[in-house]
Amino acid sequence: MAVFVARSARYMANFRCLGSTCEDTCCQGWTIALDEPSYRRLTLLAVERPAAARLLSQGVELTPQGPHSVQLRFSESGRCGMLDESGLCAIHGELGHDFLPEVCASYPRYYNEVDGQLELFGTLSCPEVARQCLLGDDVFDIQNIQLDGRPRKLRNRFTTEAPYFKPYLLVRKLLLELLRRADYTLSEKLFALLWCCSKVGKVVQVRALELPPLQVETTLAGMLGDAVLADIIDNYRALKLDGALAFSVVSAVVSDNDAAHNGMTWSEHLNLRERSAGPALERGEALVARYCQNYLLTTPYMLFENLFAYARNLIRCAAVLRVLIQRRLVGFNGDKDELDACLVEVVYRFCRRFEHSDTFHKLDQSLEQQGLNSLAHSVGFLVV
Repeated sequence: MAVFVARSARYMANFRCLGSTCEDTCCQGWTIALDEPSYRRLTLLAVERPAAARLLSQGVELTPQGPHSVQLRFSESGRCGMLDESGLCAIHGELGHDFLPEVCASYPRYYNEVDGQLELFGTLSCPEVARQCLLGDDVFDIQNIQLDGRPRKLRNRFTTEAPYFKPYLLVRKLLLELLRRADYTLSEKLFALLWCCSKVGKVVQVRALELPPLQVETTLAGMLGDAVLADIIDNYRALKLDGALAFSVVSAVVSDNDAAHNGMTWSEHLNLRERSAGPALERGEALVARYCQNYLLTTPYMLFENLFAYARNLIRCAAVLRVLIQRRLVGFNGDKDELDACLVEVVYRFCRRFEHSDTFHKLDQSLEQQGLNSLAHSVGFLVV
């Protein structure tokens, strides 16, 4: 078998699936398409293997009118029809890993291929990945790991030949270095990131005809140099920011699963945040910072129209996650281990709800239509 090498963050090199001992299985609560090659392998095997025929009958449904022609069947409780009595995957147990659908075989791994080089990161919608990423030491150190075979599913695959793609690795490196600085708060660093991306986003955008990477790097590096960055942060500190509008947007995003806080005003939110302040909230802020770094690693900016749109999305994700953490910590009085378990749960549930949906894409479209996508409007999300 050919051996492939991937660049991986340390937290994924240490990841091991917990299987049936996981506190919140990934085999429920989703809609999982069965890719055509996996479905074909199962149907061919079903001719000779009763186990395959049984699994097809109990766990697969045809949905010709839906977005996918074939998908895994889920019970009314949201449980995958392929799970056995012990909570393990019957496809994996009876037929082997090669017969798993592409999504199941790769989750929670995010494989990207950039200029032919494999990268491995993870989605924080998996509780164990979230723990490894949010709570470990030196989790974002990049190291080379060996893969037994080439990944069946790539989340993103691209070369950096097109103008918009050319500076990708340089831009990602500079933005990650910014978020790793210890001399500023997360909000201050996110403001600098947002401001810089708003300036170069007019050039680093999908319709760019020519985009010399070194010029982009020089411009961003100049903005993020110590002296200029200090001025940017000083300007942010001097702003009289009102987060009421941004808070109303965040409230609309989280309201579906947060009925207890529906209709909360900005002043009520500030009072609630004050009640959750202290070491617990500081710990929550540190984990939001790690979420933001993982966002930069797993999500290429080229998925957005320009670099500023990419930064806006990150700012909004962080704002929603912060609000969810603040509300969860009101009245919290557990120890450090209980706090970390609580925060990990908030993060992975946030990612399950939003990372695999188009919620934030639709939100950006709505704000654009209302003229609320400017830098001035976006900064309000930093104080929510």
